[in-house]
Amino acid sequence: MKVAYVTTYDAHDPTQWSGTGYHIAKALETQGVEVVYVGPLEDRGGATLSARRYWHRLTRNRRFLRERDLRVAKAYATQIEEQLRGSDVDIVLSPGTIPIALLHTSVPVAFWTDATFAQMIGLYPEFEMLAGASIESGNAMERHALASASLAIYASDWAARSAVDDYGAAPSRVKVVPFGANIDCDRDADAVATIVDSRATDVCRLLFVGVDWHRKGGDIALRITAGIAALGVPVELTVVGSEPDIPAQLRDVVLVRGYIDKSTTEGRRELDALFARSHFLLMPSRAECFGIVFCEASSFGLPSIASTVGGIPSAVTEGRNGHLFPISTIVESSAVRIAELWRSPSRYRALCATTFAEYEERLNWGVAGAICHAHLDTLVRSRDAASAALPRVTVITVVYNGAGHIEETIRAVSSQSYANLDYIVVDGGSTDGTVAILERCDDLIDRWVSEPDAGLYDAMNKAVAMVSDPSSYIIFAHSDDTLHSPDAIERVVELGKGADLVYGKMLFVDGETSGVMGRRVDLQDLARETLCHPATLVRRHVFDSVGQFDTSFRVAADYDHIVRCFAHPVTTRFADVIVTRMRMGGLSGSQFMLSCLERKRVVRAYFSGLSRLAGVSQVNFYDIPRNTARHWLDRAGLLGHWRALKRS
Repeated sequence: MKVAYVTTYDAHDPTQWSGTGYHIAKALETQGVEVVYVGPLEDRGGATLSARRYWHRLTRNRRFLRERDLRVAKAYATQIEEQLRGSDVDIVLSPGTIPIALLHTSVPVAFWTDATFAQMIGLYPEFEMLAGASIESGNAMERHALASASLAIYASDWAARSAVDDYGAAPSRVKVVPFGANIDCDRDADAVATIVDSRATDVCRLLFVGVDWHRKGGDIALRITAGIAALGVPVELTVVGSEPDIPAQLRDVVLVRGYIDKSTTEGRRELDALFARSHFLLMPSRAECFGIVFCEASSFGLPSIASTVGGIPSAVTEGRNGHLFPISTIVESSAVRIAELWRSPSRYRALCATTFAEYEERLNWGVAGAICHAHLDTLVRSRDAASAALPRVTVITVVYNGAGHIEETIRAVSSQSYANLDYIVVDGGSTDGTVAILERCDDLIDRWVSEPDAGLYDAMNKAVAMVSDPSSYIIFAHSDDTLHSPDAIERVVELGKGADLVYGKMLFVDGETSGVMGRRVDLQDLARETLCHPATLVRRHVFDSVGQFDTSFRVAADYDHIVRCFAHPVTTRFADVIVTRMRMGGLSGSQFMLSCLERKRVVRAYFSGLSRLAGVSQVNFYDIPRNTARHWLDRAGLLGHWRALKRS
């Protein structure tokens, strides 16, 4: 893929725009994308705009935004069009809407930013007291950009909602991809654990990083620090970026470091040391579009204490890489939470571990670049007439009270690079907030229903009946499962070579990666094992010829259906690729003995002779004793040690 990367500044310079524009380009290059840099662009607005700017300030005490003037936007668009003329780029991408707002080109246009213009008005100091002309033209430019862009990527759900609600953007064109940390990180979980263990035990060290003292909530951070001290916790706050006046009663516990230039080796080293030694990043911001600093802190296993304003909840996941509080109650609530964690080292270390996991899983540019690349690739592929020949794939999620993980599942599906994809969610009438999540993610789902059903397999049958295309593949990704990578569907379909049933591999996760399951099998093998059903694609017409899921089973109807498919037979093919990531547990995990009974029922129904004997023996003399041993090891707190010993 060849991407024209359009910026008003020099994107080769990591000091511009806090380094985010630089890292976006590098993240795509890491994915194998050929990036053609278009910029810096010239502001050709002329002296007239300078005069208007001065006039608004002098006569009306209003701020006139030169960069939001339509003449500037038109000049940017003209420069881009000139540089693209005769080129063979596949797509145009910008880290903002300004340069591409009025762009006309035959290739798809996309942008990746952290806020809409409507959200910025009055939020940051430079967007306060705006002239009416700037507000009018700024909104016009934003509408133009969203109407013409094939893809609008935002760093947060907060910004994505504004694109739809404030500007009427098509929900199908709006995606959320959080930014990554603008620092190099070669740390792994063991290295971070060492950093966490080296932190002081005699004083709780807090770190505040922000040049804009008021907007970042510096005064609130001081009150939180005082509140922690009042709870009897020895505390110390280091302030970086600002040099405020510190109240006399806090001068012994507040260290003002001032501005640190992280673009220098010395500055970066000093800031890294502060991240490593601190116990919490304290950022009670009054306004924040996203907060790269939360990503950077997470790379050190440094939990964040932050407010729920703006795009922060997309950078800080409550309970995973920190804790979030409403700005109105953050002083008292966060002081109590920090004190609780300080007095419980095991809870604190667990939070540090998940904090780094958040960095590894979603808050680094490797992951962000891969997801962005997948979205861009989908755009490019959709232009290819050959994409119409791709078989339809329908992903089905059946859920009941799955609020804890359903959004992760939805976003894993929506990030797929496969061009011919449908997504159906069948909810069993959840009461735990799942429906609210489905409503919020409505633009990511082609069809969803929420109504009572007769259980898991009844809901799965209902979902299958909603698929009308007989040649469409169906794959189930429930709320405990996520598709392993953005190209998982694409790869398994390619390797399936058109077979009626294509099965791949599955990654089991139990806090830590537990192992990979899946191999090539035949019918007789199924007497002793099964396929990874969440990693299996089955054509819709197979359910007509073989039958639906047998709802007399409570936990093994998927195994029964797979055996029936192989016995029918239908054409099958193994795809040697990890398709799905599944959390350990689930229905069959919590009702293991019932699962064993139902598996033996299937074996006795479809196998005979030695195959039947082998299958029943497998359950009685291996699966049941093994699960019993795992159960008691887990109760004794030794299961993790046993797994580590097996891996060594």
